[in-house]
Amino acid sequence: MKKRCFCLLLAAAMLITVFPLAAHALEGTRIADIPVTVTAPTLGKTTETAPAASVPADAGCTVTETLWVDEDYKELTVPVAFEADRTYTMEIVIDTEEGYYCTQTGGSHIGTTVTVSGGSLSSSWIVNMLDAQGNPHSTVYVIVAVQAQPAQIAQISLNVTPPTAGRGSTNAKSMIAVTGDGIADYYASWKTFTGYSTNEPTEIDFAEGRTYYGVITLYAAEGYTFKKGFSHDLDIDACDYYFGGEVSVTGGELYKNKANVRSVSDPEYLTIWITVTAGEAAVKLGDVDFDGNITASDARLALRRAVDLEDYAPGSREYIACDVDVDHTVTAGDARMILRAAVGLEDPDSWGK
Repeated sequence: MKKRCFCLLLAAAMLITVFPLAAHALEGTRIADIPVTVTAPTLGKTTETAPAASVPADAGCTVTETLWVDEDYKELTVPVAFEADRTYTMEIVIDTEEGYYCTQTGGSHIGTTVTVSGGSLSSSWIVNMLDAQGNPHSTVYVIVAVQAQPAQIAQISLNVTPPTAGRGSTNAKSMIAVTGDGIADYYASWKTFTGYSTNEPTEIDFAEGRTYYGVITLYAAEGYTFKKGFSHDLDIDACDYYFGGEVSVTGGELYKNKANVRSVSDPEYLTIWITVTAGEAAVKLGDVDFDGNITASDARLALRRAVDLEDYAPGSREYIACDVDVDHTVTAGDARMILRAAVGLEDPDSWGK
């Protein structure tokens, strides 16, 4: 990529004014407006990898080069990592296509209107010349100030452990695992109805075959924002936009596409509604062999599963019985808790609450 300096370009433009094209009978199509779209850089991109600028396909011109420049309009040769909410400067080089030209009003001033979306136009100037056939050709230089934007979160995955009948729970977060880059934290709660009242029960005793609603609120980490879709007039949990990304749910279903993003005037968060159906009677946590008692034998089975000597699949009754701390994994810590319960040092009725 060629290096450019603002002063050299001005010198070239001054030479053009000595031999202006006005005396030449211009042939071709004059471009009255050049709409430039700038894609703002995001966190994690650099001046080497960030998307830059474009013009419409029918504009009669093409973006031939984009350069991130310093305060002296010199190209940044060393990649610079963008920081959210900081302003950077881009030089855009636009060349007219065959049969098109832009007007020059004097000196290096451009007579064609340049409009910029996605950035702020700082300045623009033009260099006109004749091609080998004597037809006018224009090169337009545009300086744009661009503010770096937070990276967008567009992919969210939820892994839900469906509740089982008879199992009370006040900790929905222990049963709903969320994955996705850029998420700082999330909260979850169970609801028993389709409305939006805040009068929720403090604890739910799940009934077999009944559908329950999970409401998950996710908060974006610094430098990230949730991708916004269309705005809506519905007061859905105080959110103003549909989520513009994708939500996948394992163990439940997305409830009527209710994934909504807060308005831009407030801290970014995403609210997702899901539905789950309670399954058959709950497994007694710690009773891995299902004999009705918690013994050292159950602790031994849990330990064997922790070291992959038992093949209890995640979500199976045996796996659920082993996972007494309800963190969706079976470890030696679960086996220890079961053994403590077997000798009366742990209260198994407190598990899963």
